Amino acid sequence: HQKLLTPVINEFIRRYPDVKISYVIHPNHSGEFRVSHGIIDVGETFHDPEFFVTFQKVTPPPDVQYDRLADFPYAAVMAKDHPLAGQRVLSPTSLADYEVSFFRQITRTEINTALKEAFQSRTYALDLREDVDNQIPVTFDCVANGRILVTCNPYIYYLPDVKIIPLDLPVTQEYGIITALHPSPTTQRFRDLAVQMFRKSGADLVIHHT
Repeated sequence: HQKLLTPVINEFIRRYPDVKISYVIHPNHSGEFRVSHGIIDVGETFHDPEFFVTFQKVTPPPDVQYDRLADFPYAAVMAKDHPLAGQRVLSPTSLADYEVSFFRQITRTEINTALKEAFQSRTYALDLREDVDNQIPVTFDCVANGRILVTCNPYIYYLPDVKIIPLDLPVTQEYGIITALHPSPTTQRFRDLAVQMFRKSGADLVIHHT
């Protein structure tokens, strides 16, 4: 669902029309496992320093290489006719009069804390979601029911009929590409293209993809 590499895939197909690309849908956070076991050649992931420090204490790092591609800002996703849809930027306190959801497990601590502080008097209006494998259905549900979803996941920039407004907090989430330590020549070309394209455009490659 992250769609981080969609612009890269499109360019790669243009450059190498003889290469067949297959999309593999897999559960959240299993990209490292699937790349290291040869199930997929390329994976997308977000990099959370707190998560990886804890993870590597109990589990040996998988046999993969990770390359940082871009840092994505946190934003509020809502219907185009939402009362806040005309704003250019939003603060956590400006959200506090509305119904807001976010995925607790994959949201940076700073965002989590800022939202909880803003909603101290309306804790019932802040929905801490745990179903991280259902982010797209949750997004559409929030939009359809007048709620706001706070997230930084790249997939939001490909959804139709939604309004995306950045938060005025200096907190971003790093996303990157996962490949095997010794990838095939074709996979290596894909990896090099991804790094090159994101180095040139950063997150704007996705945010302003149209």
